[in-house]
Amino acid sequence: MTGLTRAAQELRETKTSEYFSLSHHPLDYRILLMDEDQDRIYVGSKDHILSLNINNISQEPLSHGCGNFVRVIQAFNRTHLYVCGSGAFSPVCTYLNRGRRSEDQVFMIDSKCESGKGRCSFNPNVNTVSVMIKPMFVDAHVIPDGTDPNDAKVYFFFKEKLTDNSRSTKQIHSMIARICPNDTGGLRSLVNKWTTFLKARLVCSVTDEDGPETHFDELEDVFLLETDNPRTTLVYGIFTTSSSVFKGSAVCVYHLSDIQTVFNGPFAHKEGPNHQLISYQGRIPYPRPGTCPGGAFTPNMRTTKEFPDDVVTFIRNHPLMYNSIYPIHRRPLIVRTGTDYKYTKIAVDRVNAADGRYHVLFLGTGKYLSSN
Repeated sequence: MTGLTRAAQELRETKTSEYFSLSHHPLDYRILLMDEDQDRIYVGSKDHILSLNINNISQEPLSHGCGNFVRVIQAFNRTHLYVCGSGAFSPVCTYLNRGRRSEDQVFMIDSKCESGKGRCSFNPNVNTVSVMIKPMFVDAHVIPDGTDPNDAKVYFFFKEKLTDNSRSTKQIHSMIARICPNDTGGLRSLVNKWTTFLKARLVCSVTDEDGPETHFDELEDVFLLETDNPRTTLVYGIFTTSSSVFKGSAVCVYHLSDIQTVFNGPFAHKEGPNHQLISYQGRIPYPRPGTCPGGAFTPNMRTTKEFPDDVVTFIRNHPLMYNSIYPIHRRPLIVRTGTDYKYTKIAVDRVNAADGRYHVLFLGTGKYLSSN
């Protein structure tokens, strides 16, 4: 008996596992992806991609022939998977519509394929390790939240592409996310994943005279100007436009207290793929999702694994805050358009002068350094 066979027998003896097979013939099960958002496990094999119910894998799976050895399965967005196969020694990749929710019962491969060279091995006997890179991180800071050090949060500043159901990129949004430094994941759900992760949109825009807003979508750099009171900390950000027609840079300044107010505010909720985001009006579980264990509001909880199941489920389904974060006076501090350069870096210092105290901004570009 081989070590692998012995391990399988010992696992069956624990009676904590379930057996599944699509066929009596070997189908080369080798790659899988667990999707806790929809309670599914996606399994890649020869000629098939399987969608199994996490809670009952013996249910008849949703499947679709793919005609090759599937070696890559990655979540692309809330509705699609990105899958690649060996393609008879000519790797191919495509998108698979899994639906937005598990009850949608959608499992359909896109008719259009693209080359999988460099993403998937052409040899089906070679194992493939893959990762899907989506957010573009800019900066991160640990910031206190109250007097209890266990309530401190790690704030991530990043930008992400938003896509519609047809996978065509609509726009880039600048975002702030925060987690607890002592987040160790959930016990039954979100295992080895963040259970305190929340994010909100960071807005830097100007309003034209005729009404429409011009957004500086792409966050380039962040600088925190700290004070003795963390709530009065100022967050300076450099933003640029993603438009190929209108080019420019802007500096926006935010009160940390305004950022924390948004994270303590309503959660975004969406009834379905064709619905707009609304403010969640239902019951919010206790402790409030995003709260750190061992802090002022949860002194008896030592770890995120002690969070109730409804807290973990809620934050898994509602990671986005409903309100966006706007700068002081709801407009940029500095705007530069029509130039052959853009701002890329920022640093800020406090300077005492005879007529008062000033904040001096050092703005870096690809060509020279200026101060304002």
